[in-house]
Amino acid sequence: MRALVPGLPAPREDGAFEDASATLFVWTWAAACRLGGLDGADAPPAPVLDRSLVADPDDLLGKTLAGMRMLASGPPPPPPLPAQETEVPAPVIASFPLTRDQIDGIKDAAAEPGTRQRPSSFVAASALAWVCLLRSRSVGVDGAARSHMLLSAECRSRLAPPLPAEYFGNCLRPCFVEAATSELTNGDGGVAAAAAAIGSAIREMERGVLDGAEGWLGKVLSVLPQRPMSVGGSPRHGVYEGTDVGWGRPCRVEMVSIEKTPGTVSLAEGPDGEGGVEVGVVLPPDAMEAFASCFRDIVRLSDKNV
Repeated sequence: MRALVPGLPAPREDGAFEDASATLFVWTWAAACRLGGLDGADAPPAPVLDRSLVADPDDLLGKTLAGMRMLASGPPPPPPLPAQETEVPAPVIASFPLTRDQIDGIKDAAAEPGTRQRPSSFVAASALAWVCLLRSRSVGVDGAARSHMLLSAECRSRLAPPLPAEYFGNCLRPCFVEAATSELTNGDGGVAAAAAAIGSAIREMERGVLDGAEGWLGKVLSVLPQRPMSVGGSPRHGVYEGTDVGWGRPCRVEMVSIEKTPGTVSLAEGPDGEGGVEVGVVLPPDAMEAFASCFRDIVRLSDKNV
């Protein structure tokens, strides 16, 4: 692996690098297997390793590291809760496919009133997952007036100047989403409310992608007790498209790392390349049944409204 990407650090269980870089690495590895090397015209572009391309005039790196050192020097974390006497069922992983027609139905149902502007596939699928996780009581805090979501926003194209798509390294920022819990969990408008909140947060972030960076760490830590939903992956990453090692497209791709972060869902494009989306979740069996039931009901309702 290191021969493909010089300087690649040893992988860690909690993830050595973010989704876009992980996908680039797998694409490069798959191409090397499929083509017998990376010297031909069909080889993907080489990863870009030049860290000097990232402009940091305000020393955000230094400020972030200082904040992390301050956090590390604080009091120790509270002791773990006593072990439960009853055995907790092991979580299970499942993928929920959405065809192109189904994701279009979700987009139509979540379109902004007045403008009828439809959300992206990422926003629509994230909104659907957020509502179903809340209704299955798998994220959020019982009785809380507000519910939260954390997105890791890709910054390569949003920086000034932008970074090349092949930049290999972490280039993310947190995007904070919140909405009234009652709007997400009551009635048939939950997905539309969730999509509106996600879209608004993304637009606000794009007005200044590095605005408020000094406070990101503290804000993330303040939100975590609220059991936010988080999202890994994206339908744009092409995990099916680019991972042909010579045997054809994979039949199924799962982001097993979500098992380590409760409340995280994974998103990928559909395996057939026809514009669908796959939503991956890891939940205890009872919660998974509740999530699946909510998912089916919302998709069925959206199909009827198309």
